[in-house]
Amino acid sequence: MPEIQTVDPAVSRAKFDRQIGWFQTQAGVYRAQGCFLIERSFPTAFFIFAPPKIKPQIIGAAVEIDFSNYDLPTSVGGFRRPLYAPADCPEGFTAKDA
Repeated sequence: MPEIQTVDPAVSRAKFDRQIGWFQTQAGVYRAQGCFLIERSFPTAFFIFAPPKIKPQIIGAAVEIDFSNYDLPTSVGGFRRPLYAPADCPEGFTAKDA
C-alpha cells in the first residue's frame, strides 16, 4: 500500500532527481561493484545487487526505494516487489534458506 505523501511533492521530486542524477554520474563505479539501477519513475527507483565476484553471476538482492517522503524516517514493510513467485523457487527452498 502506498505511503501517504506528507512532504511537499515538489521537494521530494527535486531530491529524487538530484539523487538519481548523482547516481547516474557514478553508474560505472556502482556497476563494477554490482549495483544496478534497473528502473526509475518518480517516486520510486528499483535497484538490483549482483556480486561481481560470484560466477555464474547472481542477483543477490533487490530493493525498491520510495522517495515520496524523502526526509522522513522510513519503515520496512516487507517485500513489495518479489523477483519471482514462490512457485518458481527451487524445490525445498523456504524463506529460512534465504
